Amino acid sequence: MTPTQFIKNLFIKIKASFDKDPGKIAVHPDGVWLFILGIFLIINLIIAFLNFYFFRGISRNDIFTVASGKVESLNTISREKLNQALEYLRGKDEKFEYLKTHKPVIIDPSK
Repeated sequence: MTPTQFIKNLFIKIKASFDKDPGKIAVHPDGVWLFILGIFLIINLIIAFLNFYFFRGISRNDIFTVASGKVESLNTISREKLNQALEYLRGKDEKFEYLKTHKPVIIDPSK
């Protein structure tokens, strides 16, 4: 049997399994399970191929390599903006410490 005949026969079997029963007008469950199994196997083959591809690429250092060359300097944070942020955070810390020590002036309605 040639591969094309095998594929044609497989499609005929799959198509026949989805034929409806004329008496009950219901789909045969064997065909549904065969379809689910086929999709599952195809997805697993794709995942296996991608895993093999990434494994080979990483082992050959084709993936995740850094191009060697001129190293550019990184943009640094300006000291002025950093000091502004630190002052803001220190102010928040002082307000928090104040709120921890002083009770709020809200009257509790449950008492």
